[in-house]
Amino acid sequence: MIVCLTFITGDQYQVLLITIMFVGSLIIYFKFTFKTVYHNEIISKLWSMITAINLWTTSMLTFAKIMQNSTFKGSMAAWLIGIPFIILLTLSSKDHRLNLLLLPENKFQTGEQIRDQIRYILKLIDWQSSNRNATVLLDGYIEIHKQNCQKDQCPLKQKTVKNNRITKNLMSKISIPSFNQLD
Repeated sequence: MIVCLTFITGDQYQVLLITIMFVGSLIIYFKFTFKTVYHNEIISKLWSMITAINLWTTSMLTFAKIMQNSTFKGSMAAWLIGIPFIILLTLSSKDHRLNLLLLPENKFQTGEQIRDQIRYILKLIDWQSSNRNATVLLDGYIEIHKQNCQKDQCPLKQKTVKNNRITKNLMSKISIPSFNQLD
């Protein structure tokens, strides 16, 4: 951007500059939002929010340039009104990495997917002592792995249902009849 703004000056290059800014913002937004760039979730969410605001700003700049010769003069107000919504959407966005836990190990298309799944599983292991959702996600991953694993000697297949943390949690908190009593 600095090179573009330094060497490409003048009103005749405004469309080119806005296009470069919009495409660059779009690329950066997708890189920071849909890739796991940082190990710290707060920093990752912060950068996702910053890139979303940057994309919103360049979108509104593009809109203002398109509407330059019309009677509409509310681009600045629309930009200001949109900022809180962008922040709320970014903070409340669903974690896209949950789909990584559902992929069996023989269905990966790239090495990047394997790396992202391993990183996410390691984060869940770190979080499980303080976050109940992480424990539930790990237990679900283990159950899916048990169903899809082709190896007979897989350590996860050797575990019985009674050793599952979800089952232990439910049995300790809720009075559930055992499966034998239902027969």
